[in-house]
Amino acid sequence: MQRVRMPSCKAAPANRWFEERRDFHVRSFYSGCHAAYTAFVSLQQETRQGPKLDPQTNRAGDMAALLGALRQLRQQCRLLFQASAEPAGLELEWVMAALCHEAAKLKENSILKREYSPPKSAAGRGQGRLSREAFMAGIVAEILGQRANLSALFDQANALLRLLLPGQAHNTLLLRLLLEESALSQDLWGASTTQIFAELFPDQPAAAYLLAAKSYFNGQWLSDSLAAYETALTLNPDLEEARRRIFLIRAMIRDGRKSMAP
Repeated sequence: MQRVRMPSCKAAPANRWFEERRDFHVRSFYSGCHAAYTAFVSLQQETRQGPKLDPQTNRAGDMAALLGALRQLRQQCRLLFQASAEPAGLELEWVMAALCHEAAKLKENSILKREYSPPKSAAGRGQGRLSREAFMAGIVAEILGQRANLSALFDQANALLRLLLPGQAHNTLLLRLLLEESALSQDLWGASTTQIFAELFPDQPAAAYLLAAKSYFNGQWLSDSLAAYETALTLNPDLEEARRRIFLIRAMIRDGRKSMAP
């Protein structure tokens, strides 16, 4: 009987393509979380201040967009942290699921409130055990509770994102994001980018600027690289590497301008 040799079955990553691009997906996830949070904050402010908006509800269209973004973030979070040894990563996955749950309920209640709130002239005319007025009063109460839950859950998600940052100190794409979206650190954590870098590299925030500057330089983003090197040198005047690179990049930029001159 002829023997058949079975191919070796080595364990492979569940999603090799994703794993090979993990740093990019982490950057995308943080950027998406910032966008979702600022959209929610804006929505909250508009519903309180907008003259055309009921302060007890949210615009259904905006809530639908927010819910769609949260569902995508939940999927990203699952891929990034479902096998994580970090307790904060596992907790974040639950928080993202809870955010989707509350946003879905709020969207549906918002539609119900907008479409079926009884006119004031119809107050007290309900038929049966539960009048429309009484039912919608309950919906309004749910909406207020859901908005409060979303606010608390976003705060929890932001705190967990900050706890996970030190494990991403090597991720130059994320470091660059924190520089490019300068409001991200302030919006999510109430801190400057330099303060966050000091948490990633204790007492050496210049190291984060150096890593980002090298990444920019390798990609020929000379102006961004120059700005990062200059900040690193400001934080630590003894960085000779930064001083040399600043001289080099300024010369490259000058030469580039000369070559482009008519």
